Amino acid sequence: MREEDVLGVLSEDIVEFADIMEALRNQGFRVLHFSDDGIVIADRHSAMAALFDGGSAEAVVGKIPERMLHVIHSQELFEEFSAYRVISEEPQLTWQEVYTGKDIDADIPEGCIIRPLTMDDYDYVHSHYRLSDGRYVASRLKAGALIGLEVNGSLVGFTGRHTEGSMGMLEVDEAHRRKGYGELLERVLIRNVLQDGGIPFCHIIDGNTKSMLLQHKLGLKEAENPVYWI
Repeated sequence: MREEDVLGVLSEDIVEFADIMEALRNQGFRVLHFSDDGIVIADRHSAMAALFDGGSAEAVVGKIPERMLHVIHSQELFEEFSAYRVISEEPQLTWQEVYTGKDIDADIPEGCIIRPLTMDDYDYVHSHYRLSDGRYVASRLKAGALIGLEVNGSLVGFTGRHTEGSMGMLEVDEAHRRKGYGELLERVLIRNVLQDGGIPFCHIIDGNTKSMLLQHKLGLKEAENPVYWI
């Protein structure tokens, strides 16, 4: 089946399959398996898999290749995957949030500037983002994937897109929190993704209530099934 046909099927439930759609359209992934059971896609480093309603988890798991990272949709598929694969690290349970609107307001207050970040901003980003190493931070900066918020000439926060296309890395200095800057940064990022023809989505770690509330305030919709990062 052609990629266009696969995307057509996935688009019937964008909230559930936004990450897979974006990986296929913009991140260089290719389809390894597509059937009534589910879908498996992969690039050289990662594999993503999802089960369709009424599909066989066993049939889909058998098509998932060995990769450094696996992104598995649904509890049922995760349990089947876990039964047949050795998992050396604790899986990360997340929930997919997707913005399905066509536009979003992103009014920038006086004294604030939002700009693309470059390698000149590496020290600031690396010192504030602790969920990954310096190499990853540099790769995102070189890719032009991060935007930053300046208030009266000083950089006070940033956000951007991860390698697989999801929104994340949202950080605001402690002294500037509770002023709506995190919401402003994400609004601008959503607008940028929409202008690029993409689907704004993110994966929220289970239990991160603060981030979840922000997504719902911005109008993102939550997928029915969890997403496991393994």
